[in-house]
Amino acid sequence: MRSTLMAAMIAVAGTALTPSAASAQESVFTCPDGCPEGSTCREGSCVAATPSVVESAAAPACVPPCRAGYACDAGVCVSAPAACVPDCRAGYSCQGTVCVADAPISRPQPTQPGVAGTSAVTASAPAQAPAPPTRRAIDRSVRLDLVAQVRAGGGYVLDSEGSGDMEPGAGAALRLELPLGRFVTLGPMFQFVSLKDAGSSNRYELLGAGLRLGMRRVFELGFGGIEISLSAPFGYTALLYHLDTGTTTDRGVHTGLLAGGKLFLGRRMALLLEVGFMRDFIFAPEAGRRSYVQTQAAVNLGISIGFR
Repeated sequence: MRSTLMAAMIAVAGTALTPSAASAQESVFTCPDGCPEGSTCREGSCVAATPSVVESAAAPACVPPCRAGYACDAGVCVSAPAACVPDCRAGYSCQGTVCVADAPISRPQPTQPGVAGTSAVTASAPAQAPAPPTRRAIDRSVRLDLVAQVRAGGGYVLDSEGSGDMEPGAGAALRLELPLGRFVTLGPMFQFVSLKDAGSSNRYELLGAGLRLGMRRVFELGFGGIEISLSAPFGYTALLYHLDTGTTTDRGVHTGLLAGGKLFLGRRMALLLEVGFMRDFIFAPEAGRRSYVQTQAAVNLGISIGFR
């Protein structure tokens, strides 16, 4: 019994001493002051860290490497933040470090009911007015003039019988204007005028064919244009003189001077107005016949049509 009691006491004593012994043993293998950076504690002493320890502490790399616009984060490729300096303006987005224009947004337009493929906006859009003519287009255009002519006042002078007065008359003219440059036109002209002597029943007609030389200047306006001109018609004249005894025919030439212009209402159409005078020289070379000169005020009204 004494031996059993001794064994129990020894066991209790061993159990009580075990923590102290363990603590003493632990103090032998630890570094009380810690180890500096780049070293580690091993069996109570600071030793240099092995390369395997440093590599295990480093962040894992991305395999394969990340493409442009992405960065490696803990072994994963993530989108890199935009870094455009200065910031992109409206309508542009930053891609990497470059500002790139945004793609336009396509918005489908509603179609008009009952008409497939027809845009409601297109169907309701008003038609555009034709563009006004430019000065260059007017300068280069070939024009046909349809003219109504009114002659008023004036008179005639006879070689052998003195002079006389003329009653107002009227007629028409057809002429073509060919541009010879910016300021000059030239073209053929045909005219017909019916006249009457004052104080008698004698009447006669003038048939003329000739040329018209014109000087002009064109000015552009918001609705079209305006032309200021000075022209001189000249050419051949045939006179049909109706007497109580019959009709005679005399020949001569005509000339004149007219100032006026045109008001352009579009690329082709224009209104014209001219005022001036016309003079006819009539010759009668046959024996016993008379020759005379007549001068009258003239007013031309008409339209001008462009072809080019």
